[in-house]
Amino acid sequence: MTFPLRFLRQIAGTIRGRSVQLAEIHQEVRALHESIGSLRALFLSEKLSRAEVGYDVVITPSEINNQHGTGFLVDRLFGNRSNVLSIRAANHYRGDHHFGDESLIISHERLSRSRSIEQTLRKLGDRIPKRIFCVPYLPDDLLTAITLRDVFNAPLCLYLMDDQNITTSAIPDSLMREFLEKCALRLTTHSEMREAYESKYGSKFYLLPAVVPARLISSSISQPEPELVRERTGALIGCIWGRAWFDGLRTVVRDSGLGCHWFGNHQHPACRISAEELVEAGINAQGVVPEEELAHQLRRFPFAIVPTGTLDENDDAAWISALSLPGRILFILATSNTPIILLGSSKTPAAKLIEHFRIGVRCDYTAESFLSAVHRVIDPEYQAGMRANAVRIAPKFSAEGIGEWLDRSLEFGRACDDRFEQLMPT
Repeated sequence: MTFPLRFLRQIAGTIRGRSVQLAEIHQEVRALHESIGSLRALFLSEKLSRAEVGYDVVITPSEINNQHGTGFLVDRLFGNRSNVLSIRAANHYRGDHHFGDESLIISHERLSRSRSIEQTLRKLGDRIPKRIFCVPYLPDDLLTAITLRDVFNAPLCLYLMDDQNITTSAIPDSLMREFLEKCALRLTTHSEMREAYESKYGSKFYLLPAVVPARLISSSISQPEPELVRERTGALIGCIWGRAWFDGLRTVVRDSGLGCHWFGNHQHPACRISAEELVEAGINAQGVVPEEELAHQLRRFPFAIVPTGTLDENDDAAWISALSLPGRILFILATSNTPIILLGSSKTPAAKLIEHFRIGVRCDYTAESFLSAVHRVIDPEYQAGMRANAVRIAPKFSAEGIGEWLDRSLEFGRACDDRFEQLMPT
């Protein structure tokens, strides 16, 4: 018996359709099976005390390590806890991650919101968030935080260090608004960032600057090494975010005839600089050193150099300097009282801070302006005055008890005291 070709094609199509349906069902069943741990965690979170079984979840864009300033600060704020679950969106430092009792990588690239939620819960397994702390830089960081907050109803705290929404559109407005509305507490490092976000979104922010380890804070005026004073050699501190920043710095150092020692990462993902370029510029790369060593080294120098943006058409990283405040400025102030020479625009938060506390001077990216600043800060009377200013306020930037301050503030939904509101410039 033979069948018409058209009839055979209909049967084949039906079989293929059912195969596709069966494959989709199998995939959904497998995803459900993988999510059982998260469902179990959700049920447990409703019955058990979060204080007994929960994790403090800390969400960051990449690895927490000693190769960048954010790594030092995140560890300082959240490292002295038990049951810390670290979640990051990507690896930017070849997987070099030293933070948290457990860690996960959760990326939401090209996923729908429903698939994003499903993936987050699947990777979370049977872990129960007790509190959620988000230090965002990427949209993925916000998506992870929103999912955990919505599913587990755990209090969510934002700590905003770098802008990715106002001076740049890396994080869409709609996502940022949704995230901010779900935060129980919103913190940022300085007033300019707070004012920009409060003005745009109408959400209340509080201040938490880049605090410094209490054991490293200097209570007396440091005396720089005479040879470094005589040679007018400075310590270059911080990250260089744009190629234009380095080109300007290279010109300044080379044309001034003065050398400097750079304590930082010249292979930072934002701007990689070759060893040959550093040698040509007269910059002696010391690399990233432990904070105890950095504090010791800073005390040897008559001044510290901190590069920032020019905020003009030539600035290829204006978005970072327009609203962000380099945390290493406060580290220099508190640990060594070394006067700061800030390269860049007078309109940056960094320039306003050193002027407010009278701990340094600003100059342009020209040898003439730089040499004038050096001449000013190495003047013995002026140097002593700036160091005295730094010593006076240094203890107020101590990280002592900052974990308890964070937890109480999150519980209250506001800063639990006004120590940083009174301290930072407005």
